[in-house]
Amino acid sequence: MINRRLVCISGFSQSMAKPNGIEKVWLGLRAHESPRCRVSYKEWDTPWNDFAEHIIRTGPTNPADMDICVFAYSWGCGHGALTLLEELKHRGFKVRAA
Repeated sequence: MINRRLVCISGFSQSMAKPNGIEKVWLGLRAHESPRCRVSYKEWDTPWNDFAEHIIRTGPTNPADMDICVFAYSWGCGHGALTLLEELKHRGFKVRAA
């Protein structure tokens, strides 16, 4: 079970194809990875409903036992993070920090 999620979301002009600031944040946060903590790098236009389902399916059944933090830039904030927060809220889960 993964009970801590650190999600990095890139901006509109950023992608996994080239180095960018969110990638640097992701690389730094990877030091926190463990079997119970996953650090993810996602692009702003990720299918957020699918990712939310993945988070819920691989995490604890009690929403209070889940710790989710989001690190985002540009459209990663305005679209990616907001959409992910809504998808998680719809499923009864909250993001601790964004």
